[in-house]
Amino acid sequence: MTHEDQPRLARSETRRLKDDRVGTWSNLDDYLKFFIDINWLPDGSTEETLVDHPEVCNEIIRHWLGQGQTSCRFASGLARKLLLKEQNPEQEPEIVKWRAFIFSRKLSGATFCDDMRNILRSAKDPGVEAIHFVFPYVRSPGALVDLINALSSCDGWWWVPISQDSQGNPTPRDEMLISLRYLISTEESVASWTLGFGPFDFLAFTRRAPITTIAMRVNSKKRVTTDAPDQLGNMPVHLADMDSLISREKFPGVVCSTENNKKNILNDELLRAARARVTFRIPMEYADRLIHKPSP
Repeated sequence: MTHEDQPRLARSETRRLKDDRVGTWSNLDDYLKFFIDINWLPDGSTEETLVDHPEVCNEIIRHWLGQGQTSCRFASGLARKLLLKEQNPEQEPEIVKWRAFIFSRKLSGATFCDDMRNILRSAKDPGVEAIHFVFPYVRSPGALVDLINALSSCDGWWWVPISQDSQGNPTPRDEMLISLRYLISTEESVASWTLGFGPFDFLAFTRRAPITTIAMRVNSKKRVTTDAPDQLGNMPVHLADMDSLISREKFPGVVCSTENNKKNILNDELLRAARARVTFRIPMEYADRLIHKPSP
């Protein structure tokens, strides 16, 4: 993102890792200052300004996904390759399609669902592996709950509560872990498990993005062979199933590296909320407003 003749993007977000090193990443203030300095945003811009600058929202999230805070080696590696491809279209090889869609402002229920349905139809191109939606207007826990409810009201979308962690321990009573899902194919019984990110302290650190974002797989092809169908018989697909240009031989090692990287970054904090099956962690004081809809 930074060239020799441009201001440098700071990395002001620091965190003590499990291996006792200190990790650094760019946060929202760093991105705002950078885009103000290169004249993409007006002086004095804040997070509220971003709703009028979808192109900046897209650049922020693409760079953030590539800088590694998510811990996912697949997503960060592919995001960096996409940026390199744009900078060097002739030199870089063809890579998979990962599309972005920006919802700058809250839409009415029917309009929102119509837009979402049209986007997902357009993403049925076989070359499209994943998409992410960016919602710069979602800046509060209440607005996040409203977004989940809005998505759940659309055809093919639903969410389920995650009642246990990976060791079988019950979820604490002061929170709700939800898995927001989309039925990609009724014929193949394939459901996309979405990942949620946002500027909220109650999320696991690997999910604390500068702007609220939902990333999802839109292709039904699987590459992770250890997954089993869910309680409804739907086979899950998620970002680890993407064609991330990693060879079959190296794939298991990258899966292991991603898990170890996540544990190192989180340092035993909210590991339960950073699993692939969890979209968002919601404090119970806000979760009471969630509207639960039966699966399609």
